[in-house]
Amino acid sequence: MQRHLSLYVEKELQHLSIDPFNQRYFSEKKTIRNHMYKYIVKERTSSIDQEELGNKVVMWKSQHPNHNFFFRPFATGDDGEDSKNLLFVHQTDSQSNFLKKYGNVVLMDATYKTMKYMLPLFFLVVKTNNDFQVVASFIIQSESSADIGEPLEVIKQWNPEWKYQNCMTDYDESEIHAIEKVFPGCSVFLCDFHREQAWERWFSKSDNGCRAIKGDVLPCLRRIAHANSERLYQQAVADLCKSNHWKSHTNLQKWFQNKWLNHSEKWVWAFRKNEIKLNIHTNNGIERMNQAFKYDALRMKHHHSLTEMVRRLVEEFLPESFKSMAHQIRVSEGYFNSHKKWT
Repeated sequence: MQRHLSLYVEKELQHLSIDPFNQRYFSEKKTIRNHMYKYIVKERTSSIDQEELGNKVVMWKSQHPNHNFFFRPFATGDDGEDSKNLLFVHQTDSQSNFLKKYGNVVLMDATYKTMKYMLPLFFLVVKTNNDFQVVASFIIQSESSADIGEPLEVIKQWNPEWKYQNCMTDYDESEIHAIEKVFPGCSVFLCDFHREQAWERWFSKSDNGCRAIKGDVLPCLRRIAHANSERLYQQAVADLCKSNHWKSHTNLQKWFQNKWLNHSEKWVWAFRKNEIKLNIHTNNGIERMNQAFKYDALRMKHHHSLTEMVRRLVEEFLPESFKSMAHQIRVSEGYFNSHKKWT
């Protein structure tokens, strides 16, 4: 950006004979970065859009007194410091009940490009007897551990009877740290789908120098991941370490040892609890919810305002999801009763 600005001044404003030390025209990198950051924040936080969402939240609270809403618009102090990031958290009474009933394993993931602002939408999802259901959602301005932890703390306070035990997420250290801080004692497991995706991307990156051995090494890593006992896990690790590819690629050794083996309790099947083994190995359920929201509620359009996106979430997508689940339950019960009658 600094180079582009300098070229512009030199070509378009050359008739002014500007001193190259004039920082008004030849700004330092720090000054340019500050202006770029202010623009990004402005793009993320339209004051008009936030005011509209605030009015919507007041209306929803009046219409649905049993539902939980938390909204805080982005704001800065008088001196530009002590800013408060935007935060929106939502949970219906039905979602709270499902979290209490099925919340021994919770899936958490973020989806992007749901509006014209660069704000991630997070879903907390549980697996019921019939399908996956969103049990809480939140929007944050920054994906730091503290910013992720704040809405989780709000949801925790809304659900004092929720016995949190296990959470599945992707390999995002900010998400993991936030979960472990807000829910002490909660076991965090990594989604198989995102683990596989991370491995594929690492081997495909030419800078890592392991693209040629991808086809030979990935099956070895999968044997480690899918080991159903600690003995099989140790054997799979030993087989990998004895391989020529392992011995001749120090990049592979450093990456897999530091990034993965040192945290094997989070992704190896042998270390997962029974309820994880029996029900869920991947966040594909939450991925389907993300895609359904984008395709059905947003119709794959990314230019929605913050207010419009949240409106479609609260007034359309979530109610329709619960109607669909209720229909599935009635169909299942009807089939069960019919089968019981004839047997």
